[in-house]
Amino acid sequence: MNYSRVAWPVLAGLLASCASQTTPTATTPAPAQGGLYTLSFQGIGSGNTTVTAQSASRRLSSQTLADVPEPLGIERTPVATSTFVTTKDGVSTRHIQVTFRVTNTTAQTQSNLVLAPVITADTDGNPANNAQAPTVAGTPFRDVRFFDGSDASSAASQLILTQGKTLQGTQPALNPAQTPYFESLDTSTLTPAPPAGLSATVMKSGWLAAQKLAPGASVDVTFAVDLRNVDVNDSRAQPYSFNLLFTAGQDQTASTVGSSTDAGTIQGSITGWKYGQAKLTGQYGGAAIGMIGTDGAVNVKLPTPDSTQLSALLQDCALDGTFTSPGIKTSSPYLPVYSLQDDYLGRMSEAIPGSDWRVRRLYSDSRAVLKGLASCPNSLPSRFAFDLDLQQGWNVVQWQYNSASDRLEMKSVTPGTPTQLAFTLVQPGVYLELTDQPPYSSLSLRAGESQSFNAVFRQNGAISGDITLDTDVPGVTIEPSAVTLPSLAVQSKLNAQALARSITIKAADDMQAYYGPVNIIIRQGGQEVGRYSASLQVVVPYVSAYILDSYNTRYLSQGSTQSIPISVSSQNSFSGPASITLTGLPAGVTASTETVTLTPGANTTVNVQLSATRDAALSTFTAQLSGTKVQMMSPGVPVAVTPLQTPVNLDQGSQVVTTTQGTWVMGMQGGTRTFVRMLNGAEVQRETISAVDTYSPISFSAAADGRLMVVHNVDVNPDPYTVQLESAIVRIGLDGTRSQQQYAPEQVGDFMNLGAFDSAGNFWFLRLAERGQASAPTELVRLDPAGTFTTVRNDLPNLYSGSTRPLLVSADRKTLSFELGGQYYFVESATAAVSSIPAVSYFTPGALSNDGVLFGTQGARVFQVNRSGQQSAVYGTENLDYFNVVGVDLIDSNILWLRGSYSIARVNMVTGESRNIQFGPSYSTRVVQADLNAGGGITVLLEGSAPGTSSLSILK
Repeated sequence: MNYSRVAWPVLAGLLASCASQTTPTATTPAPAQGGLYTLSFQGIGSGNTTVTAQSASRRLSSQTLADVPEPLGIERTPVATSTFVTTKDGVSTRHIQVTFRVTNTTAQTQSNLVLAPVITADTDGNPANNAQAPTVAGTPFRDVRFFDGSDASSAASQLILTQGKTLQGTQPALNPAQTPYFESLDTSTLTPAPPAGLSATVMKSGWLAAQKLAPGASVDVTFAVDLRNVDVNDSRAQPYSFNLLFTAGQDQTASTVGSSTDAGTIQGSITGWKYGQAKLTGQYGGAAIGMIGTDGAVNVKLPTPDSTQLSALLQDCALDGTFTSPGIKTSSPYLPVYSLQDDYLGRMSEAIPGSDWRVRRLYSDSRAVLKGLASCPNSLPSRFAFDLDLQQGWNVVQWQYNSASDRLEMKSVTPGTPTQLAFTLVQPGVYLELTDQPPYSSLSLRAGESQSFNAVFRQNGAISGDITLDTDVPGVTIEPSAVTLPSLAVQSKLNAQALARSITIKAADDMQAYYGPVNIIIRQGGQEVGRYSASLQVVVPYVSAYILDSYNTRYLSQGSTQSIPISVSSQNSFSGPASITLTGLPAGVTASTETVTLTPGANTTVNVQLSATRDAALSTFTAQLSGTKVQMMSPGVPVAVTPLQTPVNLDQGSQVVTTTQGTWVMGMQGGTRTFVRMLNGAEVQRETISAVDTYSPISFSAAADGRLMVVHNVDVNPDPYTVQLESAIVRIGLDGTRSQQQYAPEQVGDFMNLGAFDSAGNFWFLRLAERGQASAPTELVRLDPAGTFTTVRNDLPNLYSGSTRPLLVSADRKTLSFELGGQYYFVESATAAVSSIPAVSYFTPGALSNDGVLFGTQGARVFQVNRSGQQSAVYGTENLDYFNVVGVDLIDSNILWLRGSYSIARVNMVTGESRNIQFGPSYSTRVVQADLNAGGGITVLLEGSAPGTSSLSILK
């Protein structure tokens, strides 16, 4: 607190004490040099302690003291003097207190009169020019002496200034009826006139003589000193006499010293206040109940609380004591402090100086006495000690937490007890308010656009300086991203205008739709100092897209392109171009990127072209929609990459034979057979054979050099109602030359067309040894290219005793096999050697490997039978029902190829791995026949659902 100088003369006579409460004046007198005063203590510890008051001025000499009449007076002799000794923890302390009467002899009221101790020091180190000896260094005590008159300056540090005390049992306690002694006072404006040769420094403490001392009024002031470490048995070992030097000051504007005389008024000053004029409120965000001046002065008349602000004093508590009015309701202001522009600065509080007691103003709606101990389990702390005598209206109570007893102690404050005001700055932070945004409403933005808001920055705790603004939602930014907060630490009245800025919240162009919480985070020096929380909806104009018929698998053959229709529409008023494509594609598969321009609300269909290279891996995957501003509304479309299909210009392709010179494919149309040779995906030869019996099978093969070899039946009877069949062998060269041999049934029998060609071009077939004798043995006959018949065996079981299926021939055409009479026969074409093994029941041979092993089906599984007659199941064919055997791969002998009605199975007979290869949707592309390729894999003849849609596919 700031004090101006007051002079106090020495007077004789008794003065009546008086202290009145008046409003402080608005100005502070200019400081001037004032007088110094001395209290002389004699006979300490002798049982006859005396104290006298004296005035010291610059006119004093080193030999004598002279009285100087001045406007205010202090008596030379005290009103009362007392002393006592107490001991604690083996240390004894003597307490000395003396009361003098002081009178205001001026015509002006003196405000907040304080008697402050003074330290003097030699200015030049020459004691000869000093009017009196200086005080002991750092203390207001001078001429400190023992009983024998010797110097006791070394014991001056044991003299402690304090407030008057009283004994409570055997220990001292501050006496609230005595003059309060304050610490931490601002005495910087006091400049008392020191004695000649000395300097004077006023200590930052003192006794409050009176808050208001009217002209002619008097007040009793009690000075007190503690002398520590005394020897109660030997007073000669302690100071016997000393002088206390002090001066007087007043603060006419107010001070940190308030008053509890009027319980409904808070009056005083806040030391170090630097936040301009401010509002004092009763509760957070409440209306102002008073003001704090620019100099920290406070003079607030507390309003009467309304019924909504009152609550029960004790609720859900158990009391051991007396409560005369248990139903009373009370209210206590919290005293938050706000700047004129509503920045929350902190909280004002009161305390009793020189103690741990805090002060609160408590309003009671009726008279009540509350004394005793209370237990309140729903409070923290839960234990209370009360000693309250409450009047109806405002009361002043003091409280403190007693850690030893773990309870909160609260009692009424004695009227007239001085209090001290303090201000606690709240944790610095920023409260952001968007003034044009209704409470609890959500922010709404469109991607790529921004919205501006009027923002007010509340500088809580007087925060100032640079702050940054950002958000916790990726893609949402704030402009400006930095703001400078002005300083609130000023001594003049602030302009009542909060810091307002226009801020812009922007959503990035590529931001996805968002709905959820958003926080505008305010940082200073990288640390968060505030945030604004709201809900945010980012509306993204986008293109809604979904694949038409997305649940059906698309079959994309190698080397082909297929259109994928996609429905697109504008959403959220999307306008402009958008690109559409498919992603998630494997290697070898690509999709076109189609661009469409939409207007708000428009929709259309876009065809994305999906293409597979000729060597794309056979696979299945799900193609996903993608594109700029596109949201996929369907789960994607399943795609199967199927083998490359080469179209063959044939109706009803029925058989296929591979050669080193291309692949021969046979088509049927009535009695005409058309043969097309395909080479490198193109037709290179087309041959036709007419007059073919449509009811008889055809043996279709090719020589090693690629020549076509066909055996078929011919109806030679011109009568359409009578059939006369002969067998014909047709050989057609690569240049189209052909030869034909035709034989009557008497020569070749009825089953020549079920025979097979060997690698040398010989045709092998079975016939009855005696034509016309159904029970005759069977002959194995070889017909060479020159037309010569050779009977290799004529003792085979009757032809009708076995199956009449075509002869099986190995891929190298060196071994043939057939079944007769319960035996499997094997023929080595080069030597015409014939061997046999017993047939296996229910086993249907379908292919003969080059090493002479029969492969066929038995039930729902594929088996193999070797030349020793041993049968074994083929690993990996457990679930391949309704498949026919094509044969063992000519390069990888571990691979077995099987043919189904609509797919091909590739089985690894060692690992059991089986792969089912489809060519299109079920029942749309039929597998007609397949043949092994000399270079590995097979060539598959396919037929589509429409006429003339035969094709070839090569599998590896």
